[in-house]
Amino acid sequence: MSTGPFPLGLRVVAGNAKATAPDSTSSARWSCLHAGHVGASKNFVTCPAGTKLETYLDFPHCWDGKNLDSSDHKSHMSYPVGNACPATHPVIVPKLRMVLRYSINGDPSDFRLASGPAYTMHGDFFNAWPEAELERRLRNCIRPKVKCGPDGTP
Repeated sequence: MSTGPFPLGLRVVAGNAKATAPDSTSSARWSCLHAGHVGASKNFVTCPAGTKLETYLDFPHCWDGKNLDSSDHKSHMSYPVGNACPATHPVIVPKLRMVLRYSINGDPSDFRLASGPAYTMHGDFFNAWPEAELERRLRNCIRPKVKCGPDGTP
């Protein structure tokens, strides 16, 4: 099955603002931009001078095909299992990744998110894309895996 467009009004949440400890389900990773020797972590990392602290937050991209949202804002979506969407969430939608960079380096012990420690990193997505435009970008960029510009052309 190929990647289809997000349905209008789909809501997707990644991460957990109420997490009380790092866990295996967190999709956020912290690392240092331009510091290959500093590995990704679920906690803030100490970045050397001349680099930036960055986070990657991957959103689930398997949809149940029915619900635009759910009471917990998560159960209508799923991450792939073994490189495939589970039977309960068979519809593949575009993969979203939020990347944030912070102009700090050195000891991160004083750095906090509004939600708390690094493992509370989270993000929300609400689809309001015009359907025809999203389908055009899927056809021209996402499905053929071509890097496109902001106007959606290769």
